[in-house]
This record gives sequence, C-alpha cells and structure tokens, in this order.
Amino acid sequence: GRVATSAGNGISNVIVTLSDPSGTTQTAVTNSFGNFRFQGVQAGQAYLAAARSKKYQFAEPTQTVYVGGEVTDLAFIP
Repeated sequence: GRVATSAGNGISNVIVTLSDPSGTTQTAVTNSFGNFRFQGVQAGQAYLAAARSKKYQFAEPTQTVYVGGEVTDLAFIP
C-alpha cells in the first residue's frame, strides 16, 4: 500500500496496522516513498487497516480490506 498527500507525494514514517478478525495485529512503517508492505497475510478474510501519524490526520484513518489475493491499491491520504 501507500500513504501519500493529495498531490501524490509519499509520506514517510507513518505507522500502518493491519488487524485480523481474531485481533492479531501486524505493524508496518512507510518508507521514504510512502510505501508499506505486510507479509504472511491470509487470503479469504477481511482485515482492518489503520494509519496514524504525529504530523497528519487522515480522512479515513481506518479501512476494511478484503484480502482475496495480493492487495496493491490500499491507500491513505491525509
């Protein structure tokens, strides 16, 4: 996924969490291009993805994501 401004500039050091239905949470931090990645995510389930930053507030800080395969279009925009 990616965290970027409305102009498309990547935002670094944003903490993104992914929680499965049982409450297990993984955490990723965006790189200098605003990209993040979670590995070992089981397909066929819905997850809650959330972004938080000291500097930015997000219009949709939490999103529900259904993982049917590789997800590449998860995005957060402040």
